[in-house]
Amino acid sequence: MSSSSPVTDIKPDRPVTLRCSLHTLNGPGRCAPGMGQDVSLSWLRVDEADTGLIEAGTNLQGDSRYQVTQLSYCDITLNMTLQREDNNRKWRCQLTGKVETFLDFTVTFPGTSNVVELPINRIMLFLALTVMAAIVTIHTTRKEASGIELQVMEE
Repeated sequence: MSSSSPVTDIKPDRPVTLRCSLHTLNGPGRCAPGMGQDVSLSWLRVDEADTGLIEAGTNLQGDSRYQVTQLSYCDITLNMTLQREDNNRKWRCQLTGKVETFLDFTVTFPGTSNVVELPINRIMLFLALTVMAAIVTIHTTRKEASGIELQVMEE
């Protein structure tokens, strides 16, 4: 699957083209003779409520917002203008027939991530250094304690 727009250019109110091609022995998007009876490619919009099963999703064929072009049974293109509500939405290229599989493309607009990222690397580094410092301190203290001599002073 490929996108005509660089991932950094994907924004609301901009057109985007997604192309899905089945790679066969004849090359990408080129079906072998008679293969069209065995396979079918389609584009689906996968919403959050969908289960992620291969049958899930809304078929885009016939929806006026989307232009779906099928050059062959092994090559299908989706043209659309993205809307704000498309942020974090999945578009699925689905292969059905004797073999069934799918490939998802998730649209995420730059600067709109709702995920709070914790600096986990820094936290782990801090914890590791703290533990190492504690081990060195304990080891050094024990070493010094074993070298202490007890002297009795008489008056």
